[in-house]
Amino acid sequence: MNTENVVKNLGVLWRTDRIIAELRMRHLLVGFGLRAFAALIAAFGLLMLELSAYFALVQIWSAISAAAILGAVNFVAARGSRPAIAAIRNGPPSPERRVTAAAGAADHDHHQELEEATIGRRSCNGNRGGARMIEAAASHRQGAIHMRNTQRKPILNASLPAQFRQIRIALAREPNHPEGDPAVAYLIVAPFDADDRIDAKLWREHREACRITRLRPDQEDRFGHLVHRPGGGWAFHYDTAANMPDEIGFHFADEGFTVGEYVSINESGKMHTYRVTSVSYL
Repeated sequence: MNTENVVKNLGVLWRTDRIIAELRMRHLLVGFGLRAFAALIAAFGLLMLELSAYFALVQIWSAISAAAILGAVNFVAARGSRPAIAAIRNGPPSPERRVTAAAGAADHDHHQELEEATIGRRSCNGNRGGARMIEAAASHRQGAIHMRNTQRKPILNASLPAQFRQIRIALAREPNHPEGDPAVAYLIVAPFDADDRIDAKLWREHREACRITRLRPDQEDRFGHLVHRPGGGWAFHYDTAANMPDEIGFHFADEGFTVGEYVSINESGKMHTYRVTSVSYL
């Protein structure tokens, strides 16, 4: 697995977690608002009940006696209703709570297994099995270092300005593809200004982070950079494909990259139209 795919998958997982967290927060806020409204209605009804009971008791006893009786009844009712309030607030165990509890138990078991495996690894350091494990680990580490040296540095989201986004454009309708083809696409990581156009100033400051991934269903993914051509145009330059010419964006400097917009790319002398299908922040 190359570093670029790892970074891409981590970005997808991070965005998925963020969306799930936002949905949960919205659900909690909606639930809190409904509960607050229900509590307000219940308090108003209780107040009306108290007033009706007070006016009824005033007809029999004095106002002080009626207020004292109602206060004593409320005190006893409040002490006796604590278990019921707790049950209503917590509610029955929902499927999500059951899943959370099961996940917690599984995570605990997983930690125990990791600790046991660590102890087992330490205990076998003195024998041949331990030596083989150390050699295998060293070999794996050397392979990882070699792969890291041959691959480009991953983009750290925290090191990039907030204007950076990942744009996906897919092939739109054309004679050979009457319905378009979502598998023929590009991923563009670049900074964009307030008008959703490529920000040339930020590009100059973060050239290495402005990446291109060329996606084709019958070919391996090709990786490159977004480059600024003389005269203000933009093009895709591929790092590892020496015999592959740059692919030139048609009037990219004037295009707004928003979902649903169309852009054109000159690929080996042929112009193809693509549609922006997604825009996401890094």
